[in-house]
Amino acid sequence: MDGDGAAGRRIDEDASAAAGLPRSFVEGTLDLLPTPVLLIEPGTARVTFSNRAADALAGGEFPKGAEAERYHELYHCTDAAGQRIPNEGMPGVRAARGERLDGFEMDWHLADGPRSLIIWADTLTGPGGEATTVLVFEDLTALREAEQIKDETIVLLDTIFSSAPIGLAVYDRDLRFVRVNDALAEINGRPAREHAGRELAEVLPGDLHAEVAAHVRSVLDTGQPVVDVAMTGETPARLGIGHWLVGYYPVRHPSGEITGVGAVVREETERVLLLEAEREARRRAAFLAQAGDVLSASLDYEETLRRVARAAVPDRADWCVVDMLDANGSLDRLAVAHTDPAKERWAAELQERYPPDPTAPTGVFEVMRTGKPELHEEISDELLTTVAQDEEHLALIRELGLSSAIIVPLTVRSEAVGAVTFILADSGRHYGTPDLELAMELARRASVAIENARLYRERNHIAQTLQRSLLPPRLPDIEGFDIATRYRAAGEGYDVGGDFYDAFQTRDGPWAMVVGDVCGKGPEAAGLTSLARYTIRAAALVRHSPAEVLAMTNEVILRERTGGHFVSAVHAWVDPGQGALRLASAGHPAALVVRAGGTVEEAKPGGTLLGIHPDSIYENLRVALAPGDAIVLYTDGVLDAGAPERVLESEELAEVLAGVAGHPAAELAELVENEAIAGRDRPPRDDLAILVLRRTEPARS
Repeated sequence: MDGDGAAGRRIDEDASAAAGLPRSFVEGTLDLLPTPVLLIEPGTARVTFSNRAADALAGGEFPKGAEAERYHELYHCTDAAGQRIPNEGMPGVRAARGERLDGFEMDWHLADGPRSLIIWADTLTGPGGEATTVLVFEDLTALREAEQIKDETIVLLDTIFSSAPIGLAVYDRDLRFVRVNDALAEINGRPAREHAGRELAEVLPGDLHAEVAAHVRSVLDTGQPVVDVAMTGETPARLGIGHWLVGYYPVRHPSGEITGVGAVVREETERVLLLEAEREARRRAAFLAQAGDVLSASLDYEETLRRVARAAVPDRADWCVVDMLDANGSLDRLAVAHTDPAKERWAAELQERYPPDPTAPTGVFEVMRTGKPELHEEISDELLTTVAQDEEHLALIRELGLSSAIIVPLTVRSEAVGAVTFILADSGRHYGTPDLELAMELARRASVAIENARLYRERNHIAQTLQRSLLPPRLPDIEGFDIATRYRAAGEGYDVGGDFYDAFQTRDGPWAMVVGDVCGKGPEAAGLTSLARYTIRAAALVRHSPAEVLAMTNEVILRERTGGHFVSAVHAWVDPGQGALRLASAGHPAALVVRAGGTVEEAKPGGTLLGIHPDSIYENLRVALAPGDAIVLYTDGVLDAGAPERVLESEELAEVLAGVAGHPAAELAELVENEAIAGRDRPPRDDLAILVLRRTEPARS
């Protein structure tokens, strides 16, 4: 390709200037030039001179006098099309035969790589008529490489912009879009071609464009990149809030001047939503776990449901209401929870003025009637109008600013017994299907807790009734004596205690007292307790001493009992006229005789447990009681109530009783109970029964 002839004109000018000068001077001058220059003999094309720049280009001194026919062998050159140049096309050969070259381009392939050259050549004639062909080379290799890098960079940039999965943009100093890729155009909701030349405010919504503009200005002012900016907003491309992670960096001219700002925008909406969904799932699981702990912490389901309602606010609801049906089918508002106590009171007053309409087509009664939950994702004014009972009621509930609600039934044995209402208002949130599922699971757990609590109450009532039937409804008045008892069952709920006491009059006139302990708990133990107590009563009508009564009771228990239970008992008869008592024991802890003077004695006649051996022998022990003296009968639960941390020895109990000798029977009984449970922060591990008989008057004569 021919050039503009500038180098050729320089050759003519140099030749004119050099006319008349010695050749050595000309060659010395050419040797100083940075441009490669060859002098060639016209016709033969033999090189007669090469300056230093030409030798450096060739990687060594050009061969002098080489035959022109071998140029194509010595020099591997290709044209612009990449074809190897034949010998007759070599620039030196062409110039030697008189052809002028103006900007001939070729690639010279050397050992260290090709050189991109542009060549000017012409034949000059001196004053004496001698001719010389001059070739001037310009090495464009660096320029070509730079152009190639530029072209490759542009292609790479185009490829990145067209295929990058993230948004890319370039802004100029006036905050106008220079270029955006399709990914960012999709985020912005406008074709890429409609961005170029537009200001940020023309493309992005208000809040979003203001934030972007602030970051772009910061980069322009400081020259420092701004990275990992979390941005949130709405664009025409999507409904709802989008999330992006954005970085801004300076775009510089080779001089270092900042000419614009580049932006990298990564779509984060899906990841943020997934993270939020994960966090929400954890919050729901935590709420259910907390509610489960609350529901299982107590069998008082009413207080439990109040605590659950409070736990739901404000995380799961702005309002939480629990309603239960009473025995008459009316609605009993069990709980209203809100972060503001004043609003709770206001809601209670509103409920009192406008109780729910049982015939309403929606609401608590409808949910309980159908057993189906209601989800109101958006509470419309039409819905408010439906539930309002009059204009004033409508105005009041409008003031609440309700946005969403869920009502779920509480069902026990397929029967709705109440409902839980979750309401969103102040926060502006809205419920969806996942929230309904959470509410239904909470209602299911609460329903189980209600059923368990009701079963417990029923069975506890049965147990308490049975327990009362195993103890005398009242203590008898025994002339000349003061009698008192204390009883504490260790079992919870429907576990009937195995300890018992009784006091009654025998057929012959003495008063009988008994304290017993049945091994075990539950229905079987209760049955054996009843058998032992009423057998002792019956035997006292036909036998003549405590020992005989225990022997007969042993026979009956051996004949009737099942399950391997046994009984310990201490049985005493007291004759008010004599002021003395007879005592028999069946493997029971020793009775303690508290003398009015302050001494304490153990009274323990021999005898084995009831229901173990068929031929057990029981003996009577006579104990005389003076006025002020008392006898204390108790079960082993008194000694073991504090176990395993503390086991009370009978000697310790005797020492305590000695300090209150002469006190009324009720005080002695209370003291024994208090000593048994002293220092214990939880219920006793075993039942305990205490009976104290104290003589108050001298025997009748």
